Amino acid sequence: MDKVNFRDDLFDSPAGDWVESFSDAHFRQRYLQEQRLIYCETLMTVHGTTDIEPAVALIRGPWDWWEHGRITGFAINDDGSTDQTLSPVWWFITRVGLHISPPIDLPELQGQRVPLLLTEHFTGPTTMDVYPNGSGDALIIRGRFHGVEYHVPGVPNKVAEWLHLDAESGTMPAPFPKGTGWVCLLHKLEGHSSVNGSRNGQIPGSP
Repeated sequence: MDKVNFRDDLFDSPAGDWVESFSDAHFRQRYLQEQRLIYCETLMTVHGTTDIEPAVALIRGPWDWWEHGRITGFAINDDGSTDQTLSPVWWFITRVGLHISPPIDLPELQGQRVPLLLTEHFTGPTTMDVYPNGSGDALIIRGRFHGVEYHVPGVPNKVAEWLHLDAESGTMPAPFPKGTGWVCLLHKLEGHSSVNGSRNGQIPGSP
């Protein structure tokens, strides 16, 4: 993952043709128009905590916190990375392979970045950054797709992009369920749930 060209320059540039797609008390989402690949971002605000370690541990571990989804094949590798396959909606066809690398420091944000490489129906590099907000009273989890492609015939990248953002914020349209994706992650972190270990495994070095 250290050779991946993460496109933070696109996300940080004020000149990009960004569309704000959803916003509420916890989520802000946007995507970049007129791109062949998917460039999109989800910002989730976790109120009442600035502790990054529980969030990083949940992101690195089994994604069994993804409500209405299902994971298979969770494994911890010798280099500290993990692998698993996520079904974002358990009865739908989409499968996402998640290769999750160990975190790297983001000193400018006083946080950490967890790099991910997606395979199967979504392919490409993504990141999940965890850092305290500017006022020091909340935690930010920032997910970015740095040029990702969808591989289900007949479903264009743009439609997959919309569904992906809706899945993360739990706002998918019918017939998909509400409350998918990061919603349960939010509830775990705002509820200060213990994340020591998990049903399927524990990441070495996690709290």
